[in-house]
Amino acid sequence: MRKIMVLALAGVAACSGGGEESANKVDPASLRLEPGEWELTSEITNLSIAEQGSAAVPMKVGMKTTTKSCITAEQVEQPQPTLFSSSKDTCSYKNFYMSRGRLVASMSCKQPGTANEVLMTVEGKYTNTAMDVSIEMATSLAGPGDVKVNSKLSGRRLGDCPPATETPAV
Repeated sequence: MRKIMVLALAGVAACSGGGEESANKVDPASLRLEPGEWELTSEITNLSIAEQGSAAVPMKVGMKTTTKSCITAEQVEQPQPTLFSSSKDTCSYKNFYMSRGRLVASMSCKQPGTANEVLMTVEGKYTNTAMDVSIEMATSLAGPGDVKVNSKLSGRRLGDCPPATETPAV
């Protein structure tokens, strides 16, 4: 009798193992950013400046910025580099890996009005509708000297992209 009870309990435990937890699991291979409008919040977590001169750096630890960006269907497997930097920067990927919920990239950016190159590394995780990444930026500025900035970027999909507004021809 004891043997039958143990087998019955083992059967119940085996059957209950595939319940709600299994239903909520997502196959990592199917993860793709969903196209649409995304809200991205960046927070500076560390800032180091070597040889600081008289020029001020327009950022500080704890500074947050929130932007919105539209990711198209063509960009879901490799978003534009400006998703991770200022939209005013001109950036290109040196390396890019995005698969199974993991994102790793390195890129080079030029900021308008400067000859300096900003080197960036991006590393983090994503789902279809959210992302959390760490970003490290390094550059050398004439006034402040070498600047290194660490930040965290959190993004979430808001919905469809708003319709494009057409600018009338002049």
